[in-house]
Amino acid sequence: FTLSTDFPTTPGSFDTTYNLFRDAFVTRLSPTGSSLVYSTFLGGTGEDQAYALVLDSQGAATVAGWTTLLPDFPTTPGSFDTTYNGGGDAFITRLDLLPTGVTAFGRSSPGCTGPLATYVTSLPRVGNATFAITCGNAPPSAPGLLVLAGAGLTTPIPIIGIDLWLNPTSAFFVPMGATSDARGACEFALPIPNNTSAVGQKLNTQFIWVGPTAPPPCPPFGLSASHALEITFQT
Repeated sequence: FTLSTDFPTTPGSFDTTYNLFRDAFVTRLSPTGSSLVYSTFLGGTGEDQAYALVLDSQGAATVAGWTTLLPDFPTTPGSFDTTYNGGGDAFITRLDLLPTGVTAFGRSSPGCTGPLATYVTSLPRVGNATFAITCGNAPPSAPGLLVLAGAGLTTPIPIIGIDLWLNPTSAFFVPMGATSDARGACEFALPIPNNTSAVGQKLNTQFIWVGPTAPPPCPPFGLSASHALEITFQT
């Protein structure tokens, strides 16, 4: 938890405003640990504290914690219980840890150490010269591709042991060379031009890596792939 009114948050995250007393927070660093890529407050105007967090194969976070004092902790329609019950309530919250305009879809085709999570470093705003797409858990110091496409797929195309979630017949389909570092992390710079006509346009992306074929559970053909992202450019 934090008591800081100036705790660092990122544009486009769930909640960038301190809500009084104790706020829980969820923060993600880049795979290299060099930058803050997502950070949000989590809470209402009471006391809120996170106790446990787990990530799924797409890098989304499920957070468990405790809230008290006031009934304005954020809840979602249709969830198990949207009403504060007095005293101290437990909470369970799921965050995709992606900024406004970015959605994950598909699933990873795992490599030697499990699924590959991919996400972005900042809000996909036109004119964002520091925008980048990242991937973690890739084979260390390995060659790969970042594929860009005009559309994604709801059913993947299987290719040599991996699932392709991008549509090769869409308006464009561009593979670009990528390389992971010694920790299996990649941060691929993709500056967004300052062109307002791009607002609302969509870009779909997915990483593909070449790695070891042994020992198990390394994939038999040595190929692994991340899930995909759909990026909608913002103002």
